[in-house]
Amino acid sequence: DLHQKSVARFNQLGDAGSNDFSPSKTDRTHFSRKGAWEIARLVAAEIPTTVPDLKPYLKQPAP
Repeated sequence: DLHQKSVARFNQLGDAGSNDFSPSKTDRTHFSRKGAWEIARLVAAEIPTTVPDLKPYLKQPAP
């Protein structure tokens, strides 16, 4: 599920790697633009397996 994947990703990055994913140091429940993009990547990665019909419409990320 997305919650587990986002927790795993944030744990992988650690505080230093995900500190700028929130709009402030005290608000860890909302996302900055960078944090929103990271969550969007997690969502997009799940689309091929959860909604296979949408797979042809997904673009590959830029290198």
